[in-house]
Amino acid sequence: MSHDTLVLIAELAVAVAGFSSVIVALESRGVRYWSALQRFNLRVLLQVSALAIFFSLFPLILERLVEPPASWRWALSVYGLVHLIDVSSFMWRTPPETGHVHRIFQRIGLLASLASLLVAAFGSLLACEVVYLSVLVWHLAVAAMGFVLLVFGSSGEDPGASRRD
Repeated sequence: MSHDTLVLIAELAVAVAGFSSVIVALESRGVRYWSALQRFNLRVLLQVSALAIFFSLFPLILERLVEPPASWRWALSVYGLVHLIDVSSFMWRTPPETGHVHRIFQRIGLLASLASLLVAAFGSLLACEVVYLSVLVWHLAVAAMGFVLLVFGSSGEDPGASRRD
């Protein structure tokens, strides 16, 4: 996999995370006054962007310590384990008022983390690289979903409720 691809994904994740500061700055109320769902969507955006940033750069660092064929297997193993813990945490802490979009993304994320661990254990080098890249792109999509839901509200949330005092 190209190092340029990993750096590009990191840059995109930084951009998506950076949009959260614009949202917070434009919101007339402080974050502590946001609904539980709005704070959850902000957490999705920031936490998943941070994962994408870190794991975009992780293989570049790891290959300095471990030879490239083994480094991809180790990188995917660590990524899969962290992803499994992360998605489990999100499933546990999801506010009850969230819509189906969150639940669907969480289930797909759970499957992606389990697939990562299986491919890391039994897959070829090419499979490890492809799954690694696919999960990074998945995390970018989830961060973008967090951004869209934060800006436009999500199903099950009254869009006007966040504007009422």
